[in-house]
Amino acid sequence: LDQSCDAGETAGMPGASDFKVKDLVYVPCEGKVPFLAGLVQHIEGSEAVIQVADEQLRFPLGELRRRFKRDDGATCDDNTALVHLNDATILENLKARHEADDIYT
Repeated sequence: LDQSCDAGETAGMPGASDFKVKDLVYVPCEGKVPFLAGLVQHIEGSEAVIQVADEQLRFPLGELRRRFKRDDGATCDDNTALVHLNDATILENLKARHEADDIYT
């Protein structure tokens, strides 16, 4: 799975100004996957430095999506019950359910 990513322009999300260092986030990607998982390393004004795999990338705060990591691998039967309801978490939940052959209907 190619997870190379170029930081591109996407629509911002409301409430972006309250991110903190060490927050789990998704960042937009123009590669083969729409979002990559990352960790906030630094916040500098209206931008954040995000650790994605072995790279540090800079993104506007408005492009970050909140991420919640479950250690047990469980998925959510109802997308509206996700801890953080955004485009990235919905896609991640649908992907995980599809891989587990537990298709969302």
